Amino acid sequence: MNKKTLAVQMATAFAAIAIAAAPAFALTLNAAASIPAVGITIATNADASASGTKAQQRGDMEIDTRITDLTALDTRIQAMAHVSDSDKSSLDSGLQAQISALNTLKAKIGSDTDAASIKADDASITKAYRIFLLVLPQGRIVAAADRALDIGTSFATLGAKFQAEIGASTASSMITSTWSTTLADLNAKVADANTKANAAITATANLAPDNGDASIQIKNKTAIIAGKQDITAANTDLKAAWADARSLAKSLKASGSVSASASGSTQ
Repeated sequence: MNKKTLAVQMATAFAAIAIAAAPAFALTLNAAASIPAVGITIATNADASASGTKAQQRGDMEIDTRITDLTALDTRIQAMAHVSDSDKSSLDSGLQAQISALNTLKAKIGSDTDAASIKADDASITKAYRIFLLVLPQGRIVAAADRALDIGTSFATLGAKFQAEIGASTASSMITSTWSTTLADLNAKVADANTKANAAITATANLAPDNGDASIQIKNKTAIIAGKQDITAANTDLKAAWADARSLAKSLKASGSVSASASGSTQ
């Protein structure tokens, strides 16, 4: 048995167990600002122009922030190794469509000449596109699921190494039986983590902005919450698998079956 190989496998498996939870889906209600009755003010054309310019600049900033986040997420999605090509393609198409639509909206805001149009277009940034409430949480859940599946793959490789060590051990049957039980639990936790990660992908695969449709908004919210819960459950499973792996490494080392360098990577 190549002890350095097992050490590398241990280091890989334990490198990134903690999965960042997808951001919680939250509904925000913007209360209409009250207008104090302080008299009549006559706005000049210069005042209207300045107000329009500020609103346009604010809209540009909001759109640029969203495009930056969407582009970064799309780069992460293209690097995913455990999500199907069809799901990746669907997510990519959705993100690119959002980026294109936001660029079109940005151009329209820049060409708007009246305050009412600017106000309506600025409002559509949040009402029509739902970047922060839907699109980014959806993509981040899938990215977290891909990471969980990647860690699960590392654990599966590590589990095979442990199985080989247990099979070759000269320890008593009682000891090897205990090791086998721990390894079985590790494998079960990894399998469940994989199931939860795939469920998170499925739950959020086909969501779309609600455009003011309350029924779609509820459906999206439910799916995002379910996806987040699945990622949290997968994370819990992988942490339990990590604990099993640490326990096995220490026990095998104590029995002389694993080198100090291999078990040391669990510390």
